[in-house]
Amino acid sequence: VHLLLSSQRIEGGKLRGLDTYLSYRLGLRTFSADESRTVLDTTDAFMLPPLPGFGYLKVDTSTYTRFKAGYVSGRHRGPTAERGGDERGPLALAYPTFNTLRDTSPAPADGEEQPAATVRETGPSVLSVIVDQLAS
Repeated sequence: VHLLLSSQRIEGGKLRGLDTYLSYRLGLRTFSADESRTVLDTTDAFMLPPLPGFGYLKVDTSTYTRFKAGYVSGRHRGPTAERGGDERGPLALAYPTFNTLRDTSPAPADGEEQPAATVRETGPSVLSVIVDQLAS
């Protein structure tokens, strides 16, 4: 339910009437001071730094706390000596540009495929490796 609510824009209409049933508010960086005021009754969420992970947790009408979320885990890659030489770096795709005079990105040659945007990573996560090392 939280993921559904967090993905909605405030003026989207899907949040109307739900605020009476929610005992907390999570305010991440907003696009305007008015949106911040709607969620937290203050403009503080609009003033958050433009970096991932910053937000406010409001638990009643007057108490709210600023927090910084962190990256929890991803695929464990191991020490550099254990890596094979064939592992590529992270895949970087260019953002599309809008309102430009001409397209500056090179077109792929015939038979050449575009790289996939994401690759499913399997194997142990960083968190599971840390827990295993602490347990042993």
